Amino acid sequence: MGGVESTLMEKQTESFRNALQGLYYTFRNERNFRIHLVSGLVVYFLAWVYKLSPTELAILTLTVFLVLTVELVNTTIEALVDRLAEGEHAHFAKISKDVAAAAVLTTSLGAALVGLLIFAPKIFS
Repeated sequence: MGGVESTLMEKQTESFRNALQGLYYTFRNERNFRIHLVSGLVVYFLAWVYKLSPTELAILTLTVFLVLTVELVNTTIEALVDRLAEGEHAHFAKISKDVAAAAVLTTSLGAALVGLLIFAPKIFS
């Protein structure tokens, strides 16, 4: 039984390593990912300054991670489309990349709105 458990652990370790490599690649190559990451850190600093409740902090955490996740998906779509789309498919490649970027934009706007809803009453009271 030890061999099966060892193999499963190796596969889990490899999956985790691959995920970290994806994060590292995105961090190094995608300026917008770094901007979103810094924005998230600013949000956490403000959460500490304004002593947010656990519920508010949970909502902000989900929001920050949602933006980062959508940015990762956008990077994936861009990489695939850049590799696969040529010639007559260039128009569809542009649409795919534009829509993926729009997903990041709408998620970021939603995150900004969540931030305003949570922080505005604290800042302006």
